[in-house]
Amino acid sequence: MRSLNFHISTEDGKVIYSPQKNDCLKNIISLNINESETLSLSVWLQLIKTKDDRTYLKILLNNSSTEVNTDEQHYYSIVSEIVNERCLFGVKVDASSKHLCQYKSVSSGSLDDEEAHKLNFLYRNIKDYGVGHLCSVDWNKDDKGLMHVFSEFMPSIESPDVEPVPRDKSCENVEQDGVILPKPYLDLESSQCLQFKWLSFLSPTSDTEILNNLLGFLDSYKSWIQTQRDYINSLDNKEMAFQNVKDCEVNYERMKANVIEFLTDSSKMKAFRVMNAAMFMQLWHNKKRESEADS
Repeated sequence: MRSLNFHISTEDGKVIYSPQKNDCLKNIISLNINESETLSLSVWLQLIKTKDDRTYLKILLNNSSTEVNTDEQHYYSIVSEIVNERCLFGVKVDASSKHLCQYKSVSSGSLDDEEAHKLNFLYRNIKDYGVGHLCSVDWNKDDKGLMHVFSEFMPSIESPDVEPVPRDKSCENVEQDGVILPKPYLDLESSQCLQFKWLSFLSPTSDTEILNNLLGFLDSYKSWIQTQRDYINSLDNKEMAFQNVKDCEVNYERMKANVIEFLTDSSKMKAFRVMNAAMFMQLWHNKKRESEADS
């Protein structure tokens, strides 16, 4: 078994282990194509030590096969059989250790990174253990509880269901159609503003009702913002949390002003209702075609 002893200090900052200087990283896989040509794979490693005493490991696979000599008749392309002979497919990098910790990229305090700081705060509870270059990465624990971080070209994840009804997750759950769910911000009548047909000229709804219900829908967003403001006091990074809430409040005021400015104009309201009618008709025709196909 090949092995390599790592050593890095904060003063080093970065240490690179190359296959040229470390035989254990050179040609970890090697097959003879013929007497003069080989198919081989080598590894480059890089250790980075940060000021907060975190150690990052980069792993790079290098196709170290015999080089392809190109000319007018032998060029470097995937349609060239010579090139294909020296390609490796389905290669996977898998790093495992009981010492693997949550990965966090080193962020600077510059203003250019403000958006990155906001995203890092919003997704602070999501644990990342690696970043891929020209591939993706995934991670899991095996039956013995050992963490594995590995390359993945077709990553997959199960997404939670999404519904258009805004719900207040700070309140007790309620039963709806036999399912226990958080209480919706809007009652059944007010939630009609989320339906294409109700917003279109195909319904008897008045323009005033549409305007009032859409403003009520936006007010439910304002109520949610207030629950987030109340929640901030329990967080560590209050400054970033307040900034995110402030951005939400700016968005609320912008959307409210747009609804009032746009839908208090009768000609714009007419265009709005025609648009919703068109979307409803398209949806109806699609569902009709799907039902006919099933039958």
